[in-house]
This record gives sequence, structure tokens and C-alpha cells, in this order.
Amino acid sequence: METQTTVAVPIESDGLRMHVATQIASDIQSSVAAALNVQQNKVIVETKRCGGAFGGKLDNSLPGAIAVAVAAHKHKRECRMQLSIKDNMMTAGKRCPFKLEYKVSCDAEGKILAVSGTAYADNSGAPTDFAQAYSIPNWDVKGVTCNTNTPRNTAMRAPTHLGEILFIETVVDHVATLVGKPAEAVRALNLGPGPYGKPGAEVGSPLPMIGDAGLPMQAAPAPAVPEELPKM
Repeated sequence: METQTTVAVPIESDGLRMHVATQIASDIQSSVAAALNVQQNKVIVETKRCGGAFGGKLDNSLPGAIAVAVAAHKHKRECRMQLSIKDNMMTAGKRCPFKLEYKVSCDAEGKILAVSGTAYADNSGAPTDFAQAYSIPNWDVKGVTCNTNTPRNTAMRAPTHLGEILFIETVVDHVATLVGKPAEAVRALNLGPGPYGKPGAEVGSPLPMIGDAGLPMQAAPAPAVPEELPKM
């Protein structure tokens, strides 16, 4: 994918026209204006297209854009920056890490009966939708957001969803190992109803909600559908 890229061109009245590969053009404008101590209307930010973003060009596009803007403003010359893939990977921060702790109960066939545990997220939103495509009757699972003294990571496409999938698929693989069956067979045994579960399930079927351990999971009510769309 395209690395962090910025071009800054001085214009009249101490202004700058900037071409930045960014997902947050407004933040680039306000941050550059603050760094240069000029009004925001003197900084014009254009983003023609982003060659690879998915969260990687949110806050990560700011440091390079500010540095290029300062150089162009000081020397009154066009200035540009495009990071190498190595430097880009060093600065981008990668996905937010998760730590998973769990206990699982299953029968001899690999049917999962209960799951309890915690998913710790470092500098990310707490995961909550752990069940995914599976129907498991008893839950006591929570997501916890942790504030640590580690460098900030990158918001990447579906930042909590990946942790949720990793959680339940790790549990399923663990159960398959315990009962001595192929993981695919255990997955098929535990698939639940709904659009993400067994093939042929009706789209819009209510998915189970996470409940307390020892209690049956309650079905989520089907979303209300308005009789007619509001007129524009």
C-alpha cells in the first residue's frame, strides 16, 4: 500500500497548499496551522485519493505533514516526503494488541456449553461481540480497555472485530484439540442460526446476545422495519 506521503507548496500571503494522503484532512489543516502559527484558512489541504488507508492514515499522517509544512514554510520552497515501506512500518504502530483469558466447558463431542473469560485491549475499544457465528448457551465474557505506557497503536479496519474473532476461534480450536476432532467438525457442530451461522439461515434472523454464565442466552429482538421511508 501507499506509504505516508505529503507535498507542501507555498502560496501567496504566507499560505500553503498541501497534498496529503490522509483520512483526516481537517485535522491536517488545524495541526499545520497551529505549528506555523497562522490562521487555518491559510492552509489548503487536498486529498485526491488514498492509496491504502483502513485507519493507517488517520493520526499517523500528522507528523510527516507537519514536518513538511514547516520546511516548506521556512524555506519558501516546495517540499515533499514519501516514507519508505520500512520507515512507514516503524512509525505506523500496527494493530492494537489483545490478551485473552478464558475457561471453556464442552461435552465429549465438542459441543461448547459455556465460556467465561476476559479480553484485554491495549489502547483500543473493548471487544463485545464474542459469539460471532456460534451458538453457545452460557456466557460470562467481558472486554476491558487498558491504558498502558506503551506507544500508541494504529486504528485498523474493524479494530475490535479482529479480537472478537480471534477470541472465539481460539476457543473452538482449543476444544477441538481437547476432544481429538478436526477443528472444522467442531466449528460445524457449534454454528448457530442467523446470517453469519449455518448455511441457509434466513437473513435477519435474531442473533443471541451475551448473557451471564449459567443462564440461557436471550435472543435479541428483530430490528423494527418502518412501514414506509420518510419523505425527503
